[in-house]
Amino acid sequence: GGVWCRDEGRGEENLPAVPEKEGEGSSIWTSTIPIDRLQSFIYDGCTNIVFPIHTSVRFARQVGLPGIILQGTVTLAFAIREIINREADRDATRLRSLFCRFTGMVLPGTMIRVILERRIEAPAGRELYYTVFNQEGKKAISGGYVFLNRAGG
Repeated sequence: GGVWCRDEGRGEENLPAVPEKEGEGSSIWTSTIPIDRLQSFIYDGCTNIVFPIHTSVRFARQVGLPGIILQGTVTLAFAIREIINREADRDATRLRSLFCRFTGMVLPGTMIRVILERRIEAPAGRELYYTVFNQEGKKAISGGYVFLNRAGG
């Protein structure tokens, strides 16, 4: 696995450190979110980021996919919206940092399951660890981490 780079792969030294989650994932809460079958088309249209694995069944199948797949950033957006709604009283301005790894495919017209696995109250805010599962129960987003400021902070 990994990503191949032509050069030395510079830039990693500038990435922030992400706290490691201790222990294996228990569940504080779980939310199942339906993904509209047109969601990948909506995202492509709104962002003007066009990649045919998200909008062309023919192209997606030509490259070995089962069909069009949802953009990872859409999956992330749905998960983070749910986390903000539940953990930050719907106040997106409290979001200070987030991290995740895209590790699986989500098919439009299915669902995702967001699981909050750990919540740590810290002096400056709240640390949250989450995982997102796809329609097959496989991890679509792994190693999810969010830091929220305290309300009014």
